[in-house]
Amino acid sequence: MHHPGTDRAHDDSHRVAHGDKALLSDMRAGTYAPDQFVPISLTAPNLLVDTSDGYTPDLAHIQRFVLRPDRERDAE
Repeated sequence: MHHPGTDRAHDDSHRVAHGDKALLSDMRAGTYAPDQFVPISLTAPNLLVDTSDGYTPDLAHIQRFVLRPDRERDAE
């Protein structure tokens, strides 16, 4: 039985850029190491959102981050 997250890796062509198949393969083989993850780097405002148990920060905070003017983002 597949999990919705693993199904997405196999069924969604947009996920190919995320390397999900290699990640799942490494997890099955026991060779996955979370400390090897390297986040993308952009010259744009960013907000780290933890989705392991809901949303942290919460959706209201995410919405404020997305909707505020660019000049305010630079102050953070």
